[in-house]
Amino acid sequence: MPFKIFIGNNPLYLCSNGFVLPSIEALELSSKTLLQENFSDGNQLTQLIGKLENKNYEIAGIVFHENENELIKEFNSLFKPIDAAGGLVENNMNEILMIFRKGKWDLPKGKVEHKEKIIAAAKREVEEETGIRNIEVTAPIIFYEWNQPCTVHTYWENKSRIIKSTYWYFMKQTSHSDFIPQAEEGITEVKWIKKNNINSLMKNSYASINDVMRYSKV
Repeated sequence: MPFKIFIGNNPLYLCSNGFVLPSIEALELSSKTLLQENFSDGNQLTQLIGKLENKNYEIAGIVFHENENELIKEFNSLFKPIDAAGGLVENNMNEILMIFRKGKWDLPKGKVEHKEKIIAAAKREVEEETGIRNIEVTAPIIFYEWNQPCTVHTYWENKSRIIKSTYWYFMKQTSHSDFIPQAEEGITEVKWIKKNNINSLMKNSYASINDVMRYSKV
């Protein structure tokens, strides 16, 4: 199974030899410079990661290997792993719950605690970051034609490279409750967004959040 990761908002695909990107993914890359390489060693991956970390949205990477699982294992060894979970919450007006965090539109999500079930973490994080209650978790969101169970992105923290896998769930708010933005997480606004307004907000969001919207078919 291929593996898609966002590095500095730039996509990287780890895949087996002969893999062809599905049309929806190929369209995303149409405006980017595409770097295609056959895997050789960890140093090659480190160099490619460095190129993608420049936060230039016009770069994408594909790395091929005869053994996909070995390639993914080698890539993951370069990072400290963190699991997170979040929700795409819809109300009875067919609006989507979004937050404004650190200058970007985002969806509520956060780290999974030790021994916590991922689905429980998703619900808890939505409640903590937005203040809303009366949430029903309905189904997981699955990504890409190869059915990746999470979005994945990398970043630096305390001089270490982190790889975060975020598991997303469809949720429904069954009755009204007031917003309480979690200020300590940098959240300044919580808002219900009409679906036809979401695309304009995605211009000031993250690539992984764009994928949540795309593959949830909002």
